[in-house]
Amino acid sequence: MGYVKHEQLITEEWILGGKYELKVQDKMILAKAHIYFPYDLKNARPKMGE
Repeated sequence: MGYVKHEQLITEEWILGGKYELKVQDKMILAKAHIYFPYDLKNARPKMGE
């Protein structure tokens, strides 16, 4: 998980239009920006076997 910092107004288009990397153990790893959480916070998705 990471964050972006910008001096001007940050828009959805600005975030999604960028290229991002995270530094992990001195290696740069390609990252994907999400506007919403990429996981199920409310645990609402059906589970296998239900």
